[in-house]
Amino acid sequence: MTEGQDLSHIRGDDLQIPVTVTLDQSRVLDGTETWKWELKREVGAPVGISKSSPSTGITVDESSFQPTIVLTDTDFPTSNFPSSIVNQVYIHELQMTKSSKIETILRGKFTLKSDVVI
Repeated sequence: MTEGQDLSHIRGDDLQIPVTVTLDQSRVLDGTETWKWELKREVGAPVGISKSSPSTGITVDESSFQPTIVLTDTDFPTSNFPSSIVNQVYIHELQMTKSSKIETILRGKFTLKSDVVI
């Protein structure tokens, strides 16, 4: 797992987060993997945003099988993510399931900044 994968995002902007996954020598990405990314206020808190592949919010490169997390302005409604002049800090994590085994690929802080134009 890669820790310290901190991100900063301005509400209202679209964001693509490409992830480079390196596995040990005996394993390779082959397109059979599924991916799940979650954003939470803190450990144990309800999920604020969830993205997954192959269905919603995570695209996978057809040749390298590397995932990209895709966020849009609609992922951050003010009902769940209130506007604030203070940066809101969350945690995010990407998990891969391969051959029925779950592996955390990355984890870090996710800082959400309010857009000045609302």
